[in-house]
Amino acid sequence: TEVAAQRITLHAGLARPLLALLFALVVVVGTVREFDDRALDTLLARPLSRRTWYLARLGATLVAAGVLAAVAALPLVTSVPLGPLAAWALSFGCELAIVGALALACATSLGRVAPAVGAVAGFYALSRSIAALVLMTSGPGIDPADASDRAVAVGVQALALALPDFSRYADTAWLLGATAMRQVDLVYALVQGTVYVALLAMLGLVDFARRDL
Repeated sequence: TEVAAQRITLHAGLARPLLALLFALVVVVGTVREFDDRALDTLLARPLSRRTWYLARLGATLVAAGVLAAVAALPLVTSVPLGPLAAWALSFGCELAIVGALALACATSLGRVAPAVGAVAGFYALSRSIAALVLMTSGPGIDPADASDRAVAVGVQALALALPDFSRYADTAWLLGATAMRQVDLVYALVQGTVYVALLAMLGLVDFARRDL
């Protein structure tokens, strides 16, 4: 019914950004607090390497991302067929995994809550809107003969190559049945999520290994 469709749209539309940013905040605050309380010094004083600590923390973050995505899908179990709902939850889990890996890397690198959360929020906002920005800079309103327009278009294209395209993750249309869930979109989220988590893990490990605690 129309009421059910509105409820599904509202839930999915609000759950993604709210849970993603809340998840990032929890990861950042927990990590920074561990630094501030000097609890990490105690752990690393034992036979525990920085690499082991970081990978364990990342593993816990990824598990939490999967659990949170499943929890987000629970209210829709009675309203949405299992197949599309499972695909939506899995895709959303990939999105949360990237956000969590970035939050951990920013927290260990910056060591302060506000800059780390700000960096993650900026990354997330750009990743959600990068596809629209690409369309805007390649539309009919752009003059190919104008050097500034071309520079902006090239800059946006370069940014799009560096960011995940979250507009293709956890599509609300899958839940509504308005658009058939394309397997390629789910595979895209899984592959891109794996690549970005791996890259962020490597960057975080390198930076954390060089940091003075």
